[in-house]
Amino acid sequence: MKRIRWWMALAWVAGGLACAGGGPGAARDRPSGPTDTPDAAGEAVEPVIPPARDLVPYARLWARFTSPTRGFWPHEAWDAVATVRDSSPETGYKPLPGEENAIRVDLQPWLGRAVPLRSVSWSWDGADPSGVEVRLAEGCGLPPSRVLPWSDPRLPLDLGDSPAGCIEVRFFVSAQCSVTALSVWSADPSVPWPDDAGPEVPGPPAHPRSGVIEGFYGLPWSWRERSRMVRAMAGLGLGTYLYAPKDDPLHRERWREPYPDDEMDRFAAWNAEARGLGVTVFFGVSPFIDFRGDEEDYRTLLDKALQFAARGFTGFALLADDIEFEAAVQVDGALGGTHADLANRLLADLRAEAPDARMWFVPTVYSDERLARWPGASEYLEALKALDPAIEVLWTGPKTSCATMSAGDMKTVRDLVGREPLIWDNFWANDGGDLFMGRVLLAPFSGRSADLVGAVSGIAHNLSLQGALSRLALGTFAGWLEDPTRAPAALVDRAVAAEQSFAIGAGRDPERDARTLAFLMALFEGFAVDPYPRFEAFEQAVEALRAAVAGGGEVPVAQAGTLLPLLARMGGIPSDLHHSGLDADLVDDAWFPADKARAEAMVGLWTLALLGERLAGREGTEAEARAVEALDASSRNRFLFGPGSLAVLLDEVRALPVEDRGFRPPQRAGSGPPACAAGTAVSWRGWADATHVEVAGLPGAQVDAQGLAIWTPPHAGTFEAVVVAWSDAGWDFQVLTWLCAGESAPRLAADQTFQE
Repeated sequence: MKRIRWWMALAWVAGGLACAGGGPGAARDRPSGPTDTPDAAGEAVEPVIPPARDLVPYARLWARFTSPTRGFWPHEAWDAVATVRDSSPETGYKPLPGEENAIRVDLQPWLGRAVPLRSVSWSWDGADPSGVEVRLAEGCGLPPSRVLPWSDPRLPLDLGDSPAGCIEVRFFVSAQCSVTALSVWSADPSVPWPDDAGPEVPGPPAHPRSGVIEGFYGLPWSWRERSRMVRAMAGLGLGTYLYAPKDDPLHRERWREPYPDDEMDRFAAWNAEARGLGVTVFFGVSPFIDFRGDEEDYRTLLDKALQFAARGFTGFALLADDIEFEAAVQVDGALGGTHADLANRLLADLRAEAPDARMWFVPTVYSDERLARWPGASEYLEALKALDPAIEVLWTGPKTSCATMSAGDMKTVRDLVGREPLIWDNFWANDGGDLFMGRVLLAPFSGRSADLVGAVSGIAHNLSLQGALSRLALGTFAGWLEDPTRAPAALVDRAVAAEQSFAIGAGRDPERDARTLAFLMALFEGFAVDPYPRFEAFEQAVEALRAAVAGGGEVPVAQAGTLLPLLARMGGIPSDLHHSGLDADLVDDAWFPADKARAEAMVGLWTLALLGERLAGREGTEAEARAVEALDASSRNRFLFGPGSLAVLLDEVRALPVEDRGFRPPQRAGSGPPACAAGTAVSWRGWADATHVEVAGLPGAQVDAQGLAIWTPPHAGTFEAVVVAWSDAGWDFQVLTWLCAGESAPRLAADQTFQE
């Protein structure tokens, strides 16, 4: 059974249950809080109550289960809980049938406190949820202050302005279900809505013909991702965005169909935003799979382009790339002439309506590699000399994805086409095979010689499927454009600093968030031609430990002491991201990859535990089982992380003879984590005699010279910490959960259920 999006029509009811000033989504220029002041005649006026607004777009989201629907693993673009806020009707959170599912909306990292909540609403496709209840708590993981049965989840649930910092929806489904939208409404006038997050724009773009291509295969970016991207581009001095996602059916497969009015409204609003920031958006269309060449087809194509011209677009692109995969194509001079004639005619007709119209063309032969593929490829490119001189021709370089590129590589295409190409750079493109194994590619821009800039008209990047993480990659490109001699670390610093403009809320700490971002980029340092991203410092540390273990002799404390802090940070990265002030979309993009890093960290930590047991003369049966279990957990995450060096290390340690070489771990001291509360410093000692202690996952935690961990929780909720320790004779680790309270209204008993 398919649910319609009734919550959009009924959402105002939820706001109207206790508010007279308008429903959710009302204009932002409404009064920001209630007033009760006399009018000009001295008579009291009715108080104006602010409209309710949806908190979900800026909160942290978590789900207990994610059921895969497109393969062996859940695919974050279609199945993850974050898809409830991506505005795409094709996606939605996939709960697990037969289990008690839970969705959490954590407000604490953003707001740092409980806020009054007006109502909650949602929509879904497929099986109807049953046994639904909503739990309100001060922070996620803390005892609930209210538990409300949601007897009819087809209607919004009135929360009565109850204060909460965490909302949990628990429910069952009997069969496949997709939660397509979830909203939590609040009318609190003190909520700092981050609508205008983004960098300051210094002025006209320094690089007006360089920028971004949304041209990958796979689920296109959301409108919010596009909006944030053009804001990031403006701050980075980049001036051009090509809209051409292969899997937008109206761009390619069903190009003859016009976009519906509501989509055109979104395009127009986005284009107006981009133009206001100095960014030109090019609307791309790819008709050549089945373009007949008759007047009817041409008129259809022109009308589609004019649909965008009427909404303020001045940039247009024709794409003829990869058409041979879906149609029989004879690549020769005749095909090139046909493409050139069509592009010229379209540009001329567009300029009759929009005199400042510009045109890009993506040829079927778009690289030296493809030039060698067809006997008539040279003639095809030579025919493109007939293109209007104002039309830019896009080119990927020697190959579709290039490790290196220089000015000398442009000679052939420049001679054949008769103009400098505009580079379509696939440096970070990760759509190849991404429906199976996922790759996050965050290497700083490299491999392009400084003379390339003078040999091309611009460089535009076809970025990754992860739109928010792509902003980080793009920041390194902007740093390279500013100075091609910059070291990779400096490019990372440039990107991290640019991304900070999107950070918001109580969890924000610029220095701490910068470290988190830089570490995330180091974890997944890779680009398109790499088989997988790799964490170089980690790989070196694992290899050094393997060599020390193979060499026998003393306990390899020094090598373990290099690896342990890296494993701790890998294990703590999900908590660090969750409790940061970083953009919600970026945390969404990073969540599954960060979970992969955490799973790998557990493999490494339990492998080290097993190694210690073997070097202490014990079998280490439990440690071995936990290491194998962690390796299995890592295999259930589809993202790639390095060449699998930990699995090799585990096999070698499992084969190690049991021999007491004097391994002695630091002596544990004390108990588990003490009680903690937001804003109040707390300390904890995990070992009595450790000489080195490192803590990850507790934002801002420090360790003094005596091994005492000192930490002030930034807000209420659940924090997952990984703590490692070592001394001259051995090592140890602990994985701890800290539940921290905060200021809140008086609670009901944990087991007390509110009755409607």
